[in-house]
Amino acid sequence: LMKHPAKLYEISKLEDRTPTYAKIKDLDLVIIAYDNDISVLYGRCLHRGALMSDGHIDGNNLICGVHGWDYRIESGVSEYNNSESLHKFTSKIEDGWIWVDEQETDDFLKGHPQQRMSYPPFPNDLSNKSNPLGRKLPVMICG
Repeated sequence: LMKHPAKLYEISKLEDRTPTYAKIKDLDLVIIAYDNDISVLYGRCLHRGALMSDGHIDGNNLICGVHGWDYRIESGVSEYNNSESLHKFTSKIEDGWIWVDEQETDDFLKGHPQQRMSYPPFPNDLSNKSNPLGRKLPVMICG
């Protein structure tokens, strides 16, 4: 049972097996419709924080678009490494909308501050010309 139901996304706007971005407060989520069911998962990859809605579905796996990490669409658990999983949020469909429990999302945010995408510096980033390994990167100046 949901303590504080919150309207998240209109069900008619979902495409089958297509990762869809949603947000509640400061929490990024990904919604996947599949086989007349839905999953609402934490929306950032555990590896580097990429948005999972930018990924794709391969069979029953949600694949991160950056480095290919996988998560089962029905559970959020990685098929490759079962110890890694995206949190699956309680959800329901009612009156044409997907609802989540706002209490659950608030509790998740308290224990898991939003992770953002982390990349090594880009070559044209003049503020930081070295990568994590300390190598100098070429600087491209276009003008």
